[in-house]
Amino acid sequence: MLRFAAGLMLLSGLAWLCGCDSREPYQRKDGHWAFEDRPLGDGRVDQLSVLNRRFAKTATQAFYRHAPIDEADAASFEALDEHHARDRHRVYHADTYRDSQDYFTTQRIRLKVLADADPASFRLLEQGYARDAHHLYFDGQAFAVRDVASFEVLEHGFARDQHSGYYLRAPVRDSDGSRFEVLAPHYAKDARHAFFADLDYRRSGPARVRTRRLTGAELATFKVLERGYAVDAGRVYWEGEPVPGADSASFSLLPSSTGDADAHDAQRRYQRGRPLAS
Repeated sequence: MLRFAAGLMLLSGLAWLCGCDSREPYQRKDGHWAFEDRPLGDGRVDQLSVLNRRFAKTATQAFYRHAPIDEADAASFEALDEHHARDRHRVYHADTYRDSQDYFTTQRIRLKVLADADPASFRLLEQGYARDAHHLYFDGQAFAVRDVASFEVLEHGFARDQHSGYYLRAPVRDSDGSRFEVLAPHYAKDARHAFFADLDYRRSGPARVRTRRLTGAELATFKVLERGYAVDAGRVYWEGEPVPGADSASFSLLPSSTGDADAHDAQRRYQRGRPLAS
């Protein structure tokens, strides 16, 4: 019984942290509406249209969670998902965040109007992306591509338009978007080249996107393995860089529990693309 109660307490705590409580967050209490026990607006809202689990409106006011959206035109206001909404004048993006000083006690609201977004043509894509006739957005931030009309979200952080491939919204240099395709996490190719892309944490400050064209890769035999490795008929690569001296014909990965090495060929063992001493 004690173990069951402890499990319920743990699940409740996890739900609070991730905001995934299964209860309906908008509730009518004592004749007035609240969001997760926080009164809406001035605390006297008695008529409410709940649009989804994060947006609602009255005849004159729109809300994200409990907070009023002052700029909104309530008559035309509609929710698109739990982060995007629009009215006839504007497009909105809303989410929450926590500050390190009071992370476990206070959840703050971040609400903004998407500058220059056209409500009439605005639509959601996949994986946090959205667009209108002339702009692309990711999590409420506008970003540039070469051709908005042909932009397409792919897997593993990759995307493309008719001119270029992209990784986390950064162009993949030398790529042909019309033939760009994803091979695996971090690896992609077009008709001429294979590419590796990831985030570079080695420098101070925010991580930067790093993309690399695999010089000399033979696409007909190119194959992505795991742990950052790939091979073709003549080379072995780790995170897009050739592994000097590695024999691609005999190269294979080792079980994760095998000492300090993660791969080997007929002559030597390797760890993160570097040969280990015999």
